[in-house]
Amino acid sequence: IGAGLSAEFLLSFDLAWRAADAKFIVIYQDADETVIGLPWDRVSWVSCTDAGTWGTGAYVYGGGLAVDYNFSYALSGTSGRTHFIFDGKLTAGAGHQGVIHRSLNSSDTLQTAQLILDETQLGLDGLGFVTEGRPKIVGTEVLYPYGQIAGNPSPYKTDYVKVLRAGSADTPTWNAPQTVATVVNDVANGVRNTEADTDDAGNAYIIWGQN
Repeated sequence: IGAGLSAEFLLSFDLAWRAADAKFIVIYQDADETVIGLPWDRVSWVSCTDAGTWGTGAYVYGGGLAVDYNFSYALSGTSGRTHFIFDGKLTAGAGHQGVIHRSLNSSDTLQTAQLILDETQLGLDGLGFVTEGRPKIVGTEVLYPYGQIAGNPSPYKTDYVKVLRAGSADTPTWNAPQTVATVVNDVANGVRNTEADTDDAGNAYIIWGQN
């Protein structure tokens, strides 16, 4: 890995190819940052040329905040833009994690961060975690699939598989969540591991697991 990158890099990372200047844009789990005496998870980005020359890593968001940031993805958008999607909150305080989008333009300038889903839209599984999804670029759109789950069954609960969509832009306008499937079950974990993918014709598919 690149000189100066933390060992946490190997725990979680994703990358996108930026053809305009032949670089990989990498988003990765960085070393914890100590804030008010406690360690907090951080997500950073760094570039790497196809010749293996690494840039200098920098936080994607949240330096100095008492908030954990993790579960990160990078997607190649239009006009040399890279889309970062990760779990976290825009400000410190009470509440569970949401999902944040922030884009990096072709000049390596981070754009305005957006909270695209908050805890009330996601729900929590039986262990108290949101069910983050793996996003995908489909044509010129960013798709973010996720599970909205109701928590512990009593005795049955209704979970939803949903997807957010937005055109590739520095600060995209996200459509209202669309329901892909409704799942009724009697287990706490419910819908898991949602992903988006495409076929050769450009059709989008949402894939998920359920207990």
